[in-house]
Amino acid sequence: MKIVLNSMVHNETVHVASAMAHFSTLFDEIHVVDHRSDDGTLDAIKMWNSETCMIHGYTFDDKGYYQSEVMTFLARAQVRTQDADWVFFLDFDEYLPFRSRAEFEQALIQHAFHPAIQLRWHNLIPDCFGGKSHLGADYFVSPDASDYVKMAFQPKLLANYPGLVIEQGNHAVRYTADGANIPAEFAFGLFHIPIDSHEHLKNKIAAGMGAYKTHWEAGNTELGRHWRLIDEILQSKEGGDALLNSFIASYGDNSFLESLSDPETKLLAKDELSEQLFRRIKLDVAGVGQKPPKTAAKQSLTDRVLALSGAGVIECQPPLDPHPKHDSYKPDDGLKAGTLPAENELLEGIEPPETLDEFLARSLHKIDVFTPTAWGGHIPFMFALTETLRPRRFAELGSHYGASFFAACQIAKRLRLPTCAVAIDLWEGDPQAGYYGEEVYASFEALRKKHFEAQSRSIRSYFVDAAPHFENKSLDLIHIDGLHTYEAVKEDYETWQPKLTDNGVIIFHDTNEYQSGFGVWDFFSMIRKEATASFEFKHTHGLGVMAFGHPDKNPMIKVLQMMNADPVKTERHFSRQGAMAETEALYAFTQVPPHPNLLKVGRHEITNQDLLDTRTKVLWKLIMKRRRLKQARRNSEREQAKQ
Repeated sequence: MKIVLNSMVHNETVHVASAMAHFSTLFDEIHVVDHRSDDGTLDAIKMWNSETCMIHGYTFDDKGYYQSEVMTFLARAQVRTQDADWVFFLDFDEYLPFRSRAEFEQALIQHAFHPAIQLRWHNLIPDCFGGKSHLGADYFVSPDASDYVKMAFQPKLLANYPGLVIEQGNHAVRYTADGANIPAEFAFGLFHIPIDSHEHLKNKIAAGMGAYKTHWEAGNTELGRHWRLIDEILQSKEGGDALLNSFIASYGDNSFLESLSDPETKLLAKDELSEQLFRRIKLDVAGVGQKPPKTAAKQSLTDRVLALSGAGVIECQPPLDPHPKHDSYKPDDGLKAGTLPAENELLEGIEPPETLDEFLARSLHKIDVFTPTAWGGHIPFMFALTETLRPRRFAELGSHYGASFFAACQIAKRLRLPTCAVAIDLWEGDPQAGYYGEEVYASFEALRKKHFEAQSRSIRSYFVDAAPHFENKSLDLIHIDGLHTYEAVKEDYETWQPKLTDNGVIIFHDTNEYQSGFGVWDFFSMIRKEATASFEFKHTHGLGVMAFGHPDKNPMIKVLQMMNADPVKTERHFSRQGAMAETEALYAFTQVPPHPNLLKVGRHEITNQDLLDTRTKVLWKLIMKRRRLKQARRNSEREQAKQ
């Protein structure tokens, strides 16, 4: 699961350490737009750039409050690239209620089918104003959540709405500039610390009034009106901490701000908070105890510059690339894949899973590209394997519709790895799986080029004919899933095993198929002892895994050892996760955009239900065709056995 954060900052240096300790633990990628800061905010944020949390910096120097325009620009780019699972919009005084990334992902899984979610503010009153760090400090929280919310959305569920708009304050997302709000399910709360000191409030007022000045001079006096009210109250009313308590308790409520001009309005003293049912809490969330880095773990990308055009549109220099390019391990134009260096540089600085649970958590992704398959139950394992091994080059012998191949490509794309995945197949079928026409290859190539062209290529040939195009030790991962007779899988292994690097992994499908003609189980049981570590899954026809080399250089060796130490837990997790991921992907595949009439053909209208029925029928025709072929083969084998 790839989770991205968008944020806009102004002179937030004092909050960077707490906010970035929290955000860098939870998010894979952070896009930060610095609006006219003069205290080094963006430089302090970029110190947190690392392999596990990439920071993208932008500067925006236009006077005025253009948060909606800037966040809309980023959101539309993220919908175009379809690179993230979730996109959040948070400020540096907001904290999610999770202690770990795993907790965060589990909460999001509950909302897999919601295009957008709401996070309701819980305003926090500091126990002691002027503290240096938000994380781990004591606060009072109101018994009632605020009426204000922040939001997050799933780009893949909003692909049909490239013109979506993020509202001012990041409180909602609309289908279009003049369209309705996208329905958002309430998900979880959000801790909000709007004021943490008297000096912070003064600076916040000055920044707010400065940003809105341009709009006020243009006659839009209602926009940002709350900043004027707070400033007037602060200038005319004494109250110390009690005044700050009152501001926070009713933050965003302009009617309460107006009531403060009445001298009879009572302020909220600290000793009265308990009487008002405020609860004392410690902000014990992700990032507590994490110290700011002295140097960035990874050099940041060059900052981009955003500017507001005369047409009111955000422009970016250099422009955002809708399909980021990476140096790749693709074979050259002559289809020659050279020997890889002994050390896999993609693993440098990457911590391997320390526990089995850490590895299992890497399987919790949605399937981006769904195809008919008998391999579906193993897709979550391919997710976790690819993230852990980070193969520079991967070859799949027998790809069919591409389910396993696209799973590896999906993770390589999300992690922005320069991995090259090579699919090798005739795309004609075989006596065991049945023969098929050109439509399978056409479908595979269309999906590969649409979603993963930067990460992959295909070779249409016999496996043995493709082998000379790969030098020895040129592959970190090989998946053997061709003809499943003993002789065929033996030939595939003996031909391709020399192509594997010293610290590579080989996987075999159908190790748990014992029907006539299948010999993978027999061959795998014989050669698995050649590997440093191995494991065999029993579900979804079986999957054999062999990891070679040294545990310090191949992280999958320790993973397989942990899996062997608890095989029941391992099998149960991947079997269930595979079934859930397939079910979710099937559901998503059969959904259509919520428009009453999508297409017109002559006088005939094609409705949502027509399209839904058609998609479902096509999918099940493919699945049933495969089942009929398998049944016909079994019947033939029974007849031959009788004779």
